[in-house]
Amino acid sequence: MFSDLSEVRANINQIDCEILQLLAQRQQIVLQIAKIKKDKNLPLRDVKREQELLDYLVRYAKEQELLLEPEYITQMFKRIMAESLSIQKRC
Repeated sequence: MFSDLSEVRANINQIDCEILQLLAQRQQIVLQIAKIKKDKNLPLRDVKREQELLDYLVRYAKEQELLLEPEYITQMFKRIMAESLSIQKRC
């Protein structure tokens, strides 16, 4: 375990960088999805899919005992999905 504040903060910084890498990977997939939707003339937004994803993530966090509040998960992923929609609109 970490004994001083700087070590703990360094660990947080590393995790935050990993989160950024994962968000960048997600964004690349969003670009692929945007192309598929455009090619198939599909709407950019799928409210049903969004809700299914939120429900799944909340359920997953509970099953894995991640100790994350459902509201936190929902707010965080709504923001991520909003950015994904924005990216798709720019394509």
